[in-house]
Amino acid sequence: RSQSPKRRGSYSDGETNDRVQEGTDEYGPDMYRDEDDRDRLENLNELEREKILSERAEKRQHNKDLEAVHLLFNPDDVGSTR
Repeated sequence: RSQSPKRRGSYSDGETNDRVQEGTDEYGPDMYRDEDDRDRLENLNELEREKILSERAEKRQHNKDLEAVHLLFNPDDVGSTR
């Protein structure tokens, strides 16, 4: 995997998350992708459904946190993340 050159003082873990950089999210505000996803999860037992939704919420928050840290250390990128 090729890595882009780093600027002095910048940090990279070698991973790129295009969704965070684009400011997009694969889930709606209710943590479902679409009606098919909602139907599939509704057919699971409550514990499994809540586990999946919780994992999605944690992933979303993690991505927001990564974006905030990135912007903290790379303030020049403010306009390019949205």
